[in-house]
Amino acid sequence: MDSTFVRKDFYIQPPEKDATPEEWAKWLKKDNRKAAAHKAAHTRSLVHEEVPEEYQAGTTRKINGVWKQVPAVGFSGDGEENVQVQPIVEDTQEQVAILKRMEQYRNIRGGTRKGKSARRHANKKRRGKK
Repeated sequence: MDSTFVRKDFYIQPPEKDATPEEWAKWLKKDNRKAAAHKAAHTRSLVHEEVPEEYQAGTTRKINGVWKQVPAVGFSGDGEENVQVQPIVEDTQEQVAILKRMEQYRNIRGGTRKGKSARRHANKKRRGKK
């Protein structure tokens, strides 16, 4: 059974081309109500099914004779013939941004000075020179 609702056509015949805007508004309201009822009926027709254990997060499988913890998987496709199983990958956007920021400021000491010049500046300051 297809679990995706797609409205393919009108539920009520549209008014004639020379109809008034009020007639079009009335038709649109009726058609939207009919479409909402159809979608609700489709949603009610769906049944809940448990996800098999082998596709749940934290599942253990025997791979090449060794029991391994495997990642969760995601399904894509139409649910009948064209089903692809793909591993779910955690987002790393925030980690990448933090690592780039850390790398950018890694060798900076004493404000905006970098490397040896920062040490030279600190030594001069300690000796009392400007």
